[in-house]
Amino acid sequence: MRNSQVLSEGEQISALPVADRLQLLTAIVQHGKYDASSPELKQVLDSTISEAREGLVQSSDDLLHLAWVLCGLKQKEALRSLLPTMKRHIESPELIVYVVHYLRMADVKGDLAVH
Repeated sequence: MRNSQVLSEGEQISALPVADRLQLLTAIVQHGKYDASSPELKQVLDSTISEAREGLVQSSDDLLHLAWVLCGLKQKEALRSLLPTMKRHIESPELIVYVVHYLRMADVKGDLAVH
């Protein structure tokens, strides 16, 4: 199934487990087919960010993955808003360093998939 077909079913995607949504979002960032203004992508992204803010996303891997996706989509403000949540749930200082790096990279032009 192509990314455009998958995203056209945004509500169904929002019902997927977070890890599955993050895999889809990662593929989209890597292929550079969408930006965060796409309504379908925005719906999936907003629901994932909302769950993270509510504390429903607590896995360090999932939070780090979300940080990478937000960076790739140049969503600096969304990433910044999740910093307190990430600091609470990511126990490894090394992983927090990655989040801060992604926050800085969210301003930089270029292809995140190669970083």
